[in-house]
Amino acid sequence: MNNLNEVLKKINEVESSLRKLDLYILGKNIWPLIRISIIKKLSTSNFGHKENFSIKSIYYHILDLLRFFELWKMKSKNLFLIYGTDKSGKTLLDNRLIDKHFTPFEDEFGKQNIKFIEFGYIDSSLPKSKALNITLLYFLVKPIFNLYFKVILRKKTSRILTHLRNNDSIESYEFSKSIQEFYSRFIFFKFLLKYIIKPKNLFVKSFDNLTALAIVNAANELKISTVEFQHGQQGENSLSYSNWNNVPKSGYEMLPKYFWVWENRFRRKFDKWMINQSFHEVFVGGNLWYDYIIKKNKHLEFNFKNNFIHVLYCLQYSELNEIVINAMNSCTNIFWHVRLHPRERHKVNYIHKLLISFKIDNFSLIEANNYSFEELILNVEVVVSEWSTVLYEAYCFKKKSITVSNYGRVAYEEFIKDGDIYYADNSKTLLKLINDKTLTENTNLISYNPEAVNFLNI
Repeated sequence: MNNLNEVLKKINEVESSLRKLDLYILGKNIWPLIRISIIKKLSTSNFGHKENFSIKSIYYHILDLLRFFELWKMKSKNLFLIYGTDKSGKTLLDNRLIDKHFTPFEDEFGKQNIKFIEFGYIDSSLPKSKALNITLLYFLVKPIFNLYFKVILRKKTSRILTHLRNNDSIESYEFSKSIQEFYSRFIFFKFLLKYIIKPKNLFVKSFDNLTALAIVNAANELKISTVEFQHGQQGENSLSYSNWNNVPKSGYEMLPKYFWVWENRFRRKFDKWMINQSFHEVFVGGNLWYDYIIKKNKHLEFNFKNNFIHVLYCLQYSELNEIVINAMNSCTNIFWHVRLHPRERHKVNYIHKLLISFKIDNFSLIEANNYSFEELILNVEVVVSEWSTVLYEAYCFKKKSITVSNYGRVAYEEFIKDGDIYYADNSKTLLKLINDKTLTENTNLISYNPEAVNFLNI
């Protein structure tokens, strides 16, 4: 199931059915765990191949285990959690591996104030991140924690699991395992944060996974400021950031206390559910990545032919949108640079064969999949996608940005209404928008706003 509104409807139905149940286990309200389990079952798409452990990856994990003493060097610093397998945030600029969600913080606030830890499988297909990966350290103690919580939680979760077994929106067995895993990671992170790192602030890229929920809960319990900073598009009906309908007055300790967003249009969905609680807050801190790339990125010019309008078409999955296919077959003055999602890059040959099968020849997959978005964006006139964050990023770079799906129309509703991002529901409209040279200036706050974040004392 991939329909956003249907998933949200199911979430609301389950939440409503649980109202009379006590959702507190070992002092923690576990609704966020239930919610992400529902989302995992109902909305997960096949987003690339599953990573397999390689000799190189194992080697990296062992090396980082031997570096565990560096945890003490992180004491009293600002701590950032990075996900090992996250390809979407990593890009190469000037032969340097850049994490677009974290590197700008280091650049803005100084290396002496910023420290990184990484959790999850180390992807050996990319250069090794400088972040200390602590996954192997966790796996050394995980069996003990898992066994302990398997025994401790058996009776405490039975009433909730009995209820969930009757609901087809969640896998009760998988959920039972995820509860044990959450508490195991929570204890692990709480020990590190309390006795070794003692960070000033804890930053996460996204909170909607077991690792983030566990470390955020541990930090909140220790009165460490927790911040989730915006890393991508957040539509009004976002599965993660909207429709929290029954938030306790004291909020959820599994969720970050603070949410850093790029501009006011992103904060309104938070205001709707934060109004009746006293813990979570949202603030407009601006977009550090935009400032960073303008300052650091050298303009790489490609030898694109001047007699074409160059369009960067960014795929969401390894599927081609029918509207775009029809437009490709109906134009002679447009050249399409087709870019796969970073996690789908291994399917370039498949997409190439698919395009050929549609008898399309005015396209290229070379530059679009061998260079970063930031290097490409300055060399094209238009960006087309379904609902990806690249639409917002293109708008930031003052390029025409067009969504070709209902998901994008809903996600960027306010931007479309303001005329900053465009929506095409057919190929004729898409071609008209591409050929129209009119652009709208970005008048909203996107640059870093230091006054908004002063209270964190980064």
